[in-house]
Parts: sequence; structure tokens; C-alpha cells
Amino acid sequence: MFRALKKVILNLEKIRRNFLWGGLEDTHKINWVAWRKVVMPKEYGGLGVGCLRIQNLALIAKWLWRWRMEPKALWVKCIKAIHRLDNSADEVKANRVGIGPWAHFLKAERDLSGVGVYIREFLVRSVGVGDKTRFWRDAWFGKTPLCSLFPDLYALEMNKSCLINERVIYDTSGSIQIMWNWKRKKLSDKEKDEAADLLLMVNSFVFSTGRFKTGFLWRTILGDCAHCHNVVETVDHLFLGCEKAKQVWRRISVWSKWDFTGLDNLEQLRSLLEEADSALQHKLLLSISDSVLWGLWKARNEILFRGINRTGEAIMEEVVSTLFNWIKLRSRNLWWVEGMDF
Repeated sequence: MFRALKKVILNLEKIRRNFLWGGLEDTHKINWVAWRKVVMPKEYGGLGVGCLRIQNLALIAKWLWRWRMEPKALWVKCIKAIHRLDNSADEVKANRVGIGPWAHFLKAERDLSGVGVYIREFLVRSVGVGDKTRFWRDAWFGKTPLCSLFPDLYALEMNKSCLINERVIYDTSGSIQIMWNWKRKKLSDKEKDEAADLLLMVNSFVFSTGRFKTGFLWRTILGDCAHCHNVVETVDHLFLGCEKAKQVWRRISVWSKWDFTGLDNLEQLRSLLEEADSALQHKLLLSISDSVLWGLWKARNEILFRGINRTGEAIMEEVVSTLFNWIKLRSRNLWWVEGMDF
């Protein structure tokens, strides 16, 4: 939980260096390779032992994610009371005192920002039905909150902490409309243009219509698909539209005897799961889909971070293995999956 002092890190690194080059002997030996090279990942020519300072910052940075995921936790309430924060999940700051674990979290975030790693840019709101996400202040549409994209409209807003479902509605034709609540009725031409642009942006966003979990997810690193290389990576493309994903879904369909092919987005996948004939079948299909999504996500990360490009068959084998382990750990017996070839 604490940001280790530089002196402590240096002493620990010294102990590791001495053990690597000298073993248990209390003698000084020649360091044949620079320590910076040793701690580098194996794919870059190092031994993959990792840098203690980076590991310390990474573990601390995870608390910023927990801050958003656990708004009702006692530790979050204590920090908000001590540092006089509002209920904003995105308001992360410390008071003037600047001491304690929370100050260490923020200092770690600044250290990572100094080397080009901006933690908050890798967190995005999962909107769900919009009952827990603020329309203006939460970054749910891209990386920047709407209050920063449309400052003039935000200044006119009566309730600056309004939720999405308090502003976005569907009319009788199924089109999205925004229920404005301005301080004054007459808008300037510039404000009217901004309102029109905002409406277009909101209409391009796909909202959930069911009971889906709302929270913060780690954002994918925007760019081309790791498998296709010439297609922009989106969530739907990564998990369903990519040719590698389609291969896995075709294989899992043959293996499970349940058709998962022909899906274009995750909403269709959720609808497919709802077609289960029983609670047990729904439980099984949900486990299958979760293991496939996890396998595709791991395969994507292995390409980006380790340079390993796995075949659809290899991904399928790991998906089946993961599924079996999940079911085995969660169930006392496997009678409800009899007939499946693990």
C-alpha cells in the first residue's frame, strides 16, 4: 500500500544483484551484465526478474482502480472524509497534509505519469443502463468527460452531477433524446451547435437495455487489432468480429453443440445466453462464453506484450482447459456437464 522509498528500493536491488552474481558467498564478484538489462523482460533480452520500483508503482496504481470499483467500501468512505472529497469516483486528490497511504497512491500516479503512463486513461466507465454514471463528470464517452468537451453547455447545466438516465431517454420512435435542464432557455448559436454535436455523439453510443453490471473496466489500448493489423480494435471486433475470434467461436460451437457463430456484438451474445432452457443450461453457457472471452483477451495481450501469436486451435485448447478448471472449482460435482468432452 505504500510507495517505497528510493533508498529502500536501491538496498533491495543491491541484495538481489549480490545474490545473482555472488550467490551465498559474502564476496564481491564481477557483474557481467548491467542490472538494467537483467531486470528487462525475457523477450527483450533480460532475465525477466522485474524492477522492484515498477512493481511497487503498479501494485499501488491498482488501488486507484479499486477506488472506482468499491465506492461503498469503508476505506473509500474514510479517505473521502479525511480529504474532504465529494462522491465523484473521478475526484482523486489529497488535502494539504499530503501524508498517509492515499498520498502515496497519488504520488505513485504522478511518478507513472512522469514516464508517460497515465493510469486514468486506461480506465473507462461501463455505463450499463446509466443509473450510476454521471452524464457530465464521468468519462464514459471516450477518455474525456463531457464537461471538458462541452464546457459552455456544462456551465448552463442546472444539475452538474446528473446521471445518464436522467438526461438520456428514448422517444416513441426509439430515437435517443436528451432532456436538457439549462439555467436559461435561450441559447446562443454556438451553444446550439454544441448541443447538436453532443446529441450526435450520444446517439452513436450503444446503451444497455437490461440489467448489466456498472463499474470501471481496464480500457483496451486503442489501435489496430493485434490479430488483423488493419482494423481498428473495438470490444466487439476483438471478441466477435476478428477472424481469429470467429475461428475460436466456430470451434467452441462444434465442441459444445451450441451455435455461437454469427454474432456481431456482445449484446447479441447476452441475448443468446438468455435463450437457455433452464438455469443449469444458462450457467453452462455463461461459463463457456466467459472462458472464450478470457482466452481471446489473453491471446491478444500475449501478442502485444510478449510477441507470441497463438493459433485458433491453441486458444481453443486453453479455453476448454480453463472452462474445466472453473467448473471443477465452482461445483462439487460435474453431473450437469456430463456429455461434454473435456
